[in-house]
Amino acid sequence: MIEQAAHWHATLGSETVTEEEKQACAAWRAAHPSHEAAFQRLLRVWAPLESLNDELKEPALSTVQAVAGRKLRRRGARLASLAGAVLLSGWLSFQWLLPAGMGADHATLAGERRELLLDDGSRLLLNSRTAIDVRYSDRERRIVLHRGELLIDVGRDAARPFIVATRYGTAEALGTRYAVRQTADDAAVVTVAHSRVRFCPAPEASAERCRLLREGEQSRAGADGAATSAIEVDVEAATAWTRGRLVVDDWPLPQVLSELGYHRRGWLIFHADSLQDLRVSGVFPIDDTDLALAILEANLPLTISRYGPVTRIARH
Repeated sequence: MIEQAAHWHATLGSETVTEEEKQACAAWRAAHPSHEAAFQRLLRVWAPLESLNDELKEPALSTVQAVAGRKLRRRGARLASLAGAVLLSGWLSFQWLLPAGMGADHATLAGERRELLLDDGSRLLLNSRTAIDVRYSDRERRIVLHRGELLIDVGRDAARPFIVATRYGTAEALGTRYAVRQTADDAAVVTVAHSRVRFCPAPEASAERCRLLREGEQSRAGADGAATSAIEVDVEAATAWTRGRLVVDDWPLPQVLSELGYHRRGWLIFHADSLQDLRVSGVFPIDDTDLALAILEANLPLTISRYGPVTRIARH
């Protein structure tokens, strides 16, 4: 959706736009209310970035590729910088397109964490940029995760299963504590901190396709409808965000920057390809991303420049 909106915005801004293209854009916007909403949201994001110089706009596409892990089709520099502006604002795929809190029972902003105590005694800790709905009935307890990440301590209720539903699958508690994340690169990731979880990829989940995850295991599922085999993970590291920390072990620098950007208000832009060979291990504060960036700058060949809400990271 966001790529389509960016494509049409760039097309209309081109000096070579044709009347047929204008009509096609109008037809696309009129085809569904979500199309027009995406287009208008994009206009509001792009407006304050028009004043940025080319030096800042130019790295945007590279940054998007680092966050998304895939290439975007280009139509000139305007489309590249426009897509970068939108995706770096935190909207990648459907769940990132939603404005904070729009239509959700509970939502957090960039850099915010929030704890919720539900009626059944379950405790939820919402990470940055997270939006959920609470759907409790006589038959089940269901949390709909639209975007972001949460850690759940499940209250006891033998009569009603506890389920977290994402776009890419469901995670049913067979124990008491686990984390679910709907990532920016179109996947759901489940990490079990205690006991077990049944993870079933969407759509049409069947017993044969579900994964039974045990304590200390993690799995992910994407748009292909398959869940990866369980892998062992350091649960303390995977849930370090609950304590205001990002723990990394031999990560490529673009991955670290993308994660810091998830907790930061404003935009981080960088050339992913030029930073890919820089590996990072350590513990970084996510409640003070300026400090985290200063630590990286002090230990790596980096220059960090700030232009209002935009922070540029470059290799020197």
